[in-house]
This record gives sequence, structure tokens and C-alpha cells, in this order.
Amino acid sequence: MGTAFASFEDLLDPAKVVLTGSPVCARDLDAFNRRLIRRYVEIPAARCREAAPNHLNLGMRYAWVGHVAVLEGCESFDVFSLNGYRMQPDREHIEWISRRLGRPVMIGEFHFGAADAGLPAYGIRAVATQEESGDAYRAFVESAAAIPELIGVHYFQLNDQPALGRFDGENYQIGAVDTCMLPYRPFVEAMRQAHEVLYEVRTGAVEPYSNVPQEIPRTGF
Repeated sequence: MGTAFASFEDLLDPAKVVLTGSPVCARDLDAFNRRLIRRYVEIPAARCREAAPNHLNLGMRYAWVGHVAVLEGCESFDVFSLNGYRMQPDREHIEWISRRLGRPVMIGEFHFGAADAGLPAYGIRAVATQEESGDAYRAFVESAAAIPELIGVHYFQLNDQPALGRFDGENYQIGAVDTCMLPYRPFVEAMRQAHEVLYEVRTGAVEPYSNVPQEIPRTGF
């Protein structure tokens, strides 16, 4: 990097710290970043293993994996979990993570909101109606069941969020039930249909549901 410092205190003086952006600097920073991530993962994973040796560690549920360095140390988990806010599971990405870590993958969050229920925000992925939300759910869950490396998906969330928002203002129509705990019948029926065939889809006896509805622009967050 072409730099030299007599003490750590020198690093506190911004006039003395000039990063040139050289290839050597980039390599050093990448190596440090990877080591930092690995320790961040390995230390709590080891302590969890000591405290609860007979329980599976399902990981940190990453929002996404934007760089391979994020996977450093994640072989310490029993399962790698991440969010999957897409109309369909990203099979290629899931297979890549599983091969890289030698671990199965779990989707810890996904959802589909609809514009016909009256809430001001439809969710991260949205469609026009509850019937289409049901189609989206079936297509997502059954497609997920057909990916050998993927061992489960978790829907976020059971109930709609309040119209005035949760602690951070998020107010999505994403639930299987509304804020009065009344079910969205078309959506719940589609969930039932998907769950009835999961084992057949998993074993290849039944093809996954493939009617993926048209996504609409999201509102809110």
C-alpha cells in the first residue's frame, strides 16, 4: 500500500491515512473482510453448539447473498437460511450456496400481497387479487419442494400488518388472515392445495404448480 505507521495512534490522523486503491490494498481488505465475517459467524455458532448440542443451527437468515465472502464460516451452520422475496425460488442460486457450503438451504421469508384488500401497502412481492396471491403461493411452495437442496420455506407472515404500521411503519397486506383474524379464503385454500401435494412434488410423482401470476408494482416500503 506504500504506507508506514509508527503506532496505532497514527491511524487516527486522517491526514496520514491515504488509501491508494491499489490491487495490493484491495487484496488485503478482501482478506480482512473474509476473516472478519468468518469469525463473526464461527464464534456464536461454536457457543450455540456448546450450549445446545442436540439442536440444529439454522443460521442467521441472511436477507440476500450479494458476494461470495458472505458465505465465509457458514459451514458452521447445519442449514443456511436466507430470504427469498421473488415470484419463484432462485434454484440456481440455492444450488450454488448448497454446493459451496455442503449444507442444505432454507428460505426464511417470502410473501405475496394483493391490491384488493384495502391496506395501503401490498408487500415486497404483490399481485392484483387474493386468488392470484394463492396462485403465487402454490407456484412458489411447490417449486421449492422440487429443489433437492432446499429443505423448507417459511411464509412471512400469518396476519396482515396494521394499517397504521408496525414499529417501523411497515403495513403490508401479506397475511393468510386480516387484522381481525378473518381468513382470506382464496389464499388459504391455495395454501391447503399446495400442502396436500408437497410430498408427491418432492419425490417427483407430481409436477409443481406452474401458474405464476403477473406481478404488480409494490407500494409502501
